[in-house]
Amino acid sequence: SITVPIGQIDEVLDTFPQVYAVMWISGKLYQANVTADSSNSTKRRRVVSHVWYKTFFCHRKGEKEQTKTTLGGISGVARPVQKATKKIGCLATMRITCYKDDSDNVVFTFQKEQ
Repeated sequence: SITVPIGQIDEVLDTFPQVYAVMWISGKLYQANVTADSSNSTKRRRVVSHVWYKTFFCHRKGEKEQTKTTLGGISGVARPVQKATKKIGCLATMRITCYKDDSDNVVFTFQKEQ
């Protein structure tokens, strides 16, 4: 994991293709659902340690496409697809988390590296 000031998130993300040779596809931003009156409740509540987090996926995550042929041009002759897909089912993910304890910094966590 890497800890970075919150203002430098974009700069660090821009360096990842050169340093780690991987492009990250942005996922959904999750924010903690904390209400002011939840502390008065007698029910057992889950303790949330983060303010927000965002998950990123490897650009090679998807399933590999089957090669197809398309009919090309006026002649209608079948021709193969020119570029094969680079999707290989990669499971690598990265999560950027902003914790309540240190809201000025974010933590980059990598899971299932390539």
